[in-house]
Amino acid sequence: MKIRKWVESSQEVDVDVCLEDVQQMIYEADLSTRAVLEMLNRIGLCLKAVPGEIIREFNEAQRKVIRDFLAEQAKRYAEAK
Repeated sequence: MKIRKWVESSQEVDVDVCLEDVQQMIYEADLSTRAVLEMLNRIGLCLKAVPGEIIREFNEAQRKVIRDFLAEQAKRYAEAK
């Protein structure tokens, strides 16, 4: 006699995800406004979680790159029509 048996297992693995992977996922996914807002909320929480002492360790050039990028993104959202 033969029987069919399903065996489930799990294995933790590290997967490298690059910017292009994330962009492709966003463009291909059927994301609702709510899903995008949830994603942006998580990003905001990550930004807020960076301790001040870590930010103070960045040199001026690093802080400027981050500051300019965030200002550019804020402008996109402020000017969207």
